[in-house]
This record gives sequence, C-alpha cells and structure tokens, in this order.
Amino acid sequence: MPTGTVMIVDDDALLLQVLRMLLENQGYTVITVSDGLTGLAKLREGGIDLVISDLRMNPMDGIEFLRKVREEHGNQLPVIMLTAYASVKTSRQAGELGAFAYLSKPFSNEEVISIVQRGIDSVKRQA
Repeated sequence: MPTGTVMIVDDDALLLQVLRMLLENQGYTVITVSDGLTGLAKLREGGIDLVISDLRMNPMDGIEFLRKVREEHGNQLPVIMLTAYASVKTSRQAGELGAFAYLSKPFSNEEVISIVQRGIDSVKRQA
C-alpha cells in the first residue's frame, strides 16, 4: 500500500474533500489547505512528500505558490499543478518552475493516483 504525505492546496472545499478521500483510500496521509500562504507555512513545518496545488487561488495564485516553493525548498519536492483553466502559457510557466505534472480538470481518479504515486516514488529515489 502506498505511503507518504500529500498536501493539497485549493480554495474549492469540495475538491479538497474528494481528493482527500481518494488519496487516503490509497494509503496516503493527506493535509488540506485553502490557500498558498497557508500551504507555504505547512511546508515549513516539514514532513510533506508531495504537493497538489490549484492554479487559480487568492491571495496567491498557483504559479506564485510554485515559485515560492522552489525558492524555499528547491526542486526536490514534487508539485502537481491542477487547473480547470489550462493554457499554454500557464503550462509553460509551471514547467519552467519545475512542476512535476500539470493536470487539467476534469481528471480521472486513476490519473491522479498514478501521478501522485510517480511523484512519491521520485522522492523515495532521491532519498
């Protein structure tokens, strides 16, 4: 059974609940926060293996959140960007900032599980 701690950063409470249930059913520990500032504070506490972040949030959008994660934690932490508003520009920005993956809503449960597992596996290989 998979193990690891995943933090989900999204201002959509229903999506947070759905992703939490999906990932907890796979054996992950899940932390949910509703904005990037809180997400950065949780990351500073340590113990998080992977982050899933929405792209459109306030007061800090997902690209700015990813930029700050990279400044504070380097490239070792996999960050999956999630959006219902996919564009070439944001996809390119996320890629340039080292996003592990870029998922467009709607997505399948299998797709999320597969990408999260690959991200967690990449962390274990680095250790």
